[in-house]
Amino acid sequence: MRKNTALTVALGLIAGVCPAATTRAAEPSAPNILVIMADDLGYDDVGFQEQGKLREVTPNIDRLAEQGMRFTQGYACASVCGPSRAGFITGMNQQRFGFQENFPPDWTNPPHMDWQRGAWTEFGIPPEVKTVGDYLQSAGYLTGVIGKWHLGYDEQYYPTARGFDYFYGMRSGGRNYVSTPDYNTTDKIPDKWRSIEENGVIVPESEITYLTENLTEQAVAFIDRAAKEHQPFFLFMSYTAPHSPYQAKPEDLARIDALFPDISRKRATYLAMILNMDDGVGRILAELEKNRQTQNTLIVFLSDNGATSKGPGDNAPLTGHKWTPFEGGIRVPFVISWPGRIPAGTESDQVISALDLLPTFLGLAGVERPEGLDGVDLWPCLSDPNTSLGERALFWREQTSEGDALWGRVGDVKYIAASKWDEPRAYDLSGSATEDDATRLTELSGAESVKGAVEEWNEQLPPPAWPVYNWRTGKKFSVEAAGAQ
Repeated sequence: MRKNTALTVALGLIAGVCPAATTRAAEPSAPNILVIMADDLGYDDVGFQEQGKLREVTPNIDRLAEQGMRFTQGYACASVCGPSRAGFITGMNQQRFGFQENFPPDWTNPPHMDWQRGAWTEFGIPPEVKTVGDYLQSAGYLTGVIGKWHLGYDEQYYPTARGFDYFYGMRSGGRNYVSTPDYNTTDKIPDKWRSIEENGVIVPESEITYLTENLTEQAVAFIDRAAKEHQPFFLFMSYTAPHSPYQAKPEDLARIDALFPDISRKRATYLAMILNMDDGVGRILAELEKNRQTQNTLIVFLSDNGATSKGPGDNAPLTGHKWTPFEGGIRVPFVISWPGRIPAGTESDQVISALDLLPTFLGLAGVERPEGLDGVDLWPCLSDPNTSLGERALFWREQTSEGDALWGRVGDVKYIAASKWDEPRAYDLSGSATEDDATRLTELSGAESVKGAVEEWNEQLPPPAWPVYNWRTGKKFSVEAAGAQ
């Protein structure tokens, strides 16, 4: 195996967990930081991706693009929810601490024996691995998570134990958007996995009207609290929309029907859910304006992964979808806005990752970068679009719909090895985001250096921290199969 030591050092691929950062109190100029993450949003399901009438569905999200920088090559940390969030929130490739996939889904009726034995209490980001909340809380920020957590059910993984002052949301990866009394019962394992909680206290289901709006209301209240307490804030606004189940408010559905009278009922419902989320973004922006915080708030909007193949989302022009190693699974709508500080209406084709967000936030907050982070500070290119980040190297390892998969992108070349394929594949993404015969490299000789970098990265990873099974076949993940070929 050819080793690329310089590449390894440059990427910070250091085994183990990151030590505590040296921090100092947030300076008055340190900005508020707001991350708005949609769930399973298609790459082409927002207006700022130039889709005509969708601008009438997402005018407030589009305003963020108009006021900031839109990245056409922005990547999520994974092609599925939980690990994507784990990477973003720690600034580390989540596989490095074993968080390779969502938690095993087989806990319901009757509960799997492993859940009865309490194995679920070990699923989550290890307590010694620090989060963005830990770093910014130590720097004087008021920190919060609102919405989907999906990073551990046990108390040791609870948001308020992981650096966040406030949590309103659910521990699990999804739930109904409407009131569901069964969620407040304790006859399921684990307890409270779909209930809405506020700092450890279950919120009565009678208070849930429409989840997206309930989450927005709490975000508005959090921003108002930070303003009154004169604290800079970090808020992870983790919407569940437009993740299934596909449930929309009748009035939102009527608005979509007026715009798109000929689309399917499922697609209309999906767009109505996005519309409601966009209304929420509008309310949040209005609250910032009311508290005179607009000019001092950096806002990131992105999705956790691409739209699923089972739903009505649209990943065009990308190939693939959630749960795949293709661009449609990991390339997402990605905008960073800070009025007056980031040039408005800028489009960038630089390759970035959600891993880059935490290093960027730490720099802006005056927190020294700890060892072990895998991303880069984006501020040089955010403040000056002419500044290049250079050639990027990004890696993934997952159990996907293509089997055990290992892949990476270095520069414009993407290499994918999947256990169900006879041979690996490589693509040249320099001229197109579509992985097809036109972009596939028929001779892998052009991808040998990328293949070597991907395999070297894989060799440094531990096995997954909990059992990982293919959701279609039931086959257990194999590190050897992922790294084979």
